[in-house]
Amino acid sequence: MTIDKRATILFDDLFVLADEIPSVRIQVIRDALHAATSELQNELEVERMRLAGCGVAAMANTEKTKADRLTKDNPYWSSSYGDVCAAVDREMKYRTSLEDMTESRDSWKEMAQNLMLREIEARTLKIPVAKHTDRKTK
Repeated sequence: MTIDKRATILFDDLFVLADEIPSVRIQVIRDALHAATSELQNELEVERMRLAGCGVAAMANTEKTKADRLTKDNPYWSSSYGDVCAAVDREMKYRTSLEDMTESRDSWKEMAQNLMLREIEARTLKIPVAKHTDRKTK
């Protein structure tokens, strides 16, 4: 049952009781309403903190900040928080893969440039360049 529905049922029941009982007991009803309101405010504050935790987790995309994550036993941990953490983990993995591919590309690019420079030097100096031949094994 949602918080709103619980609060509506509670308030409806209390207003019916207030019409049927002496005014002396109205203070008891006020106290009950105050306690219910306080409980709902506390629940709302927990949900606000959970939402804030999702925002913090979304920005915590380094190995150092990953170590500081909330654990499931923390009252501010939620399924949504876990989903955000999983998405951040994927982002970190993709970033690492991209860095590896970029490094590999740069290495191949450097090798290609060196080969082209050798080819240019060989042509300039009119030195024959060794051609690639297929080796067939018997």
